[in-house]
Amino acid sequence: MHRVFLANDDAASCLSVRESLRRDMPGFLLVGEADHGVALPMIRDLRPDILIADLRIPLADELNF
Repeated sequence: MHRVFLANDDAASCLSVRESLRRDMPGFLLVGEADHGVALPMIRDLRPDILIADLRIPLADELNF
């Protein structure tokens, strides 16, 4: 079982990912979900195998394309 953490501030995106994991990906378990501002401590505690996060984070976007 692959443990997945979702870090995203968009409720619609989170719902879509949750539903996809539940419906289409039986080998994946959502172990946590949080807004970007509080996700890091949770990720450190839960130690998921996979992190799903959006790349564009308001006021903290470090990736410049």
